[in-house]
Amino acid sequence: MTSQDGLEEGAELAALAQGSELRRLPWAAPASYEAPYGKACFLVTDDPSGLLSQMADNAEQWIIQDGRDVREAATVLLDTPLGDVPRDDELRGALSMAVQALSNVIRVAQCRGERLNLDCEPEVEEEGV
Repeated sequence: MTSQDGLEEGAELAALAQGSELRRLPWAAPASYEAPYGKACFLVTDDPSGLLSQMADNAEQWIIQDGRDVREAATVLLDTPLGDVPRDDELRGALSMAVQALSNVIRVAQCRGERLNLDCEPEVEEEGV
C-alpha cells in the first residue's frame, strides 16, 4: 500500500462517515502482505446501539475478560517455586498467550479512546522487537 492509497482510503472513510459515527471495531481484517497484523475494521453508523455495535461491545468485554484470565494464569505461574517451574515450551506458550491478550486489550483501549476523541494512535512496531 502506498501513502497515496492510504490517503484515498482515509478520504473514503471520511465521506462515508459524513453525519455518522465512525467506530473502529475491536477486531482486524485478516493479515496480508501489506498489513501483516491485519487492517483496522470500521463501522459507519448513525445508530450506536445497533446489532454490529452490540457485537463489538460484546467482543470488547470478551477480550478484556480473556486478558484477566491470562493475567491470573501468569500470576499462578510466577508464584510457582523455581524447582517446580514448567518446561520451556510451556513457558513460551504462556508468554505467547500473554502477549496476544495484551495486544487485544491495547486494541480495545485504542477503540474506546477514539470513541472518547482521545489521541490513540497505535505505536509503530520496531523491527526485531
